[in-house]
Amino acid sequence: MAKKRAKTKDKSRRGVIIAVAAVCAVMAAVSAFGVYVTGTDRIFKGVSVSGTALGGMTRQQAVAALEAGGWDDGGESAVTVRLPLEKHVTVTAAEAGAEITAADAAVAAYNYGHDGNIFSNLAIYIKCLFGDNDITVTAEADKAVVREKVEEAVSEVTDG
Repeated sequence: MAKKRAKTKDKSRRGVIIAVAAVCAVMAAVSAFGVYVTGTDRIFKGVSVSGTALGGMTRQQAVAALEAGGWDDGGESAVTVRLPLEKHVTVTAAEAGAEITAADAAVAAYNYGHDGNIFSNLAIYIKCLFGDNDITVTAEADKAVVREKVEEAVSEVTDG
């Protein structure tokens, strides 16, 4: 009877050891693939910026594709503030320090899935395999520049 219990305990221990070893092997494989994915020099498949597909490209190739798609074609983003007496002031993105170049957009596309930890990057990689991900690229305007332009126009209205 004691021999049967010992054999049962040995089988149970062996099963636990095998299960733990299998879990460790899977975790090691997932971690290794996460490190690989994080270290690639390519933008993940399925990533685009403003409708331009960049998946599988390096950052340099993405800059060229965005420029070919008209990203840096001189189209200027601007904000126009309308003031009383038919006065208005326009502040361009370049004046406000909020201009986004093709290189900035390519870096944002590359960073999507490369700038987190290995597990979050792996999750984004898997997400990219199963769908399209259009990246939104944003810039922060220099509020002081915008305020200065608006104040100049306001003073023209109040003084004139």
